[in-house]
Amino acid sequence: AYQPIEIIELEPEHLHGHSEVLNLSLCWNHGNLRWYDPATGQHLMTLAEERQARIAAEAQASAEQEARAAAEARTRQLEEELNNRREG
Repeated sequence: AYQPIEIIELEPEHLHGHSEVLNLSLCWNHGNLRWYDPATGQHLMTLAEERQARIAAEAQASAEQEARAAAEARTRQLEEELNNRREG
């Protein structure tokens, strides 16, 4: 069942409440509503932040894959050159 969260005003435009069920704090700070995890000491990411982090991680993974492919291609090239020198 729904249980209201007690909200206190810490300072003007800065409100705070805590959900015992979720073990998360709800913070309103100058028009921004955020969940805060006291166990980690960090705010939970917003949808936009999560999306941005995912895009950055995908870009990094792609760059790492390209670098790995380039290194493998260079290794094959050097092995080919070495084999050609041994045969020649």
